[in-house]
Amino acid sequence: MATFGGSIGLLIEWDCDLDKGYSNCNPHYHFTRLDVSNNSISTGFNFRHTRYFKNAAGESYRSLFKVYGVRFNIMVHGKAGMFSIIPTAINVGSGLALMGAGAFFCDMVLLYLMKKSDSYRERKFEGPK
Repeated sequence: MATFGGSIGLLIEWDCDLDKGYSNCNPHYHFTRLDVSNNSISTGFNFRHTRYFKNAAGESYRSLFKVYGVRFNIMVHGKAGMFSIIPTAINVGSGLALMGAGAFFCDMVLLYLMKKSDSYRERKFEGPK
């Protein structure tokens, strides 16, 4: 790699359960070589760049440099979570309210928008016998 350069991928994965404490939240590192390919023209990580300049007589010149180096691609993925009763209670309450709103909406459609709403109204609001 020192001669031709190279590209190294570094994947850092965090999977943290914060209920167990911050000390159990440790990253996992994975290293891979990204520039290994059999069909590339040149191996390793390299690129060309130019520098343009003029001499004392005013003539333009160009120098072409082929540069080798090491590239690190750092990718970080992760998730962390902690149980809390307040968001859980809010989500359960919202779900129950949405189920009630759905039943209310269905009743409104059946009572006021259907052609045979009279038969539904008779069954829904049955009096004691």
